[in-house]
This record gives sequence, C-alpha cells and structure tokens, in this order.
Amino acid sequence: MFRIALENAVAGATLHAVADEGVTLRDIAEVIGRRPRLPAAAVAPEEAGAHFGRPAPSSPPTSPPPARSPAS
Repeated sequence: MFRIALENAVAGATLHAVADEGVTLRDIAEVIGRRPRLPAAAVAPEEAGAHFGRPAPSSPPTSPPPARSPAS
C-alpha cells in the first residue's frame, strides 16, 4: 500500500494510512530489547509505575536547547 501511494503521489502530497491495524506495545518492546538481549515481560498496569519509575514530564521544556557550534 505504501509503495503504491508513494509511487503515485503528487510531489509534496501528505499521505496518511488509515486502515493500519497498528503495532502492539509488546512488539515494540521486543524489538527494543533484542539488541541488548533484554526479554520483554508483561507488566500489570498497577505495577507499571514501580517497574518503569517516574514518567517523563508531559510538558515541553521551558527554555530552548543550547546552540550547537558548527562541526569542524
């Protein structure tokens, strides 16, 4: 589907696939864990906080990141 859409799309077009069944979080966890050879394990929602620790803040940082100098 994506190949056909990209081959036939007008330059600059925005493409959006709506019939996707999605990827499960478990599949994502298994792929992430594959490289360092970490097993994926099911965690009950009530245990997730203790397992993963404090969640990341949901608001963006209040100051911009520091400017980077050009590569030499």
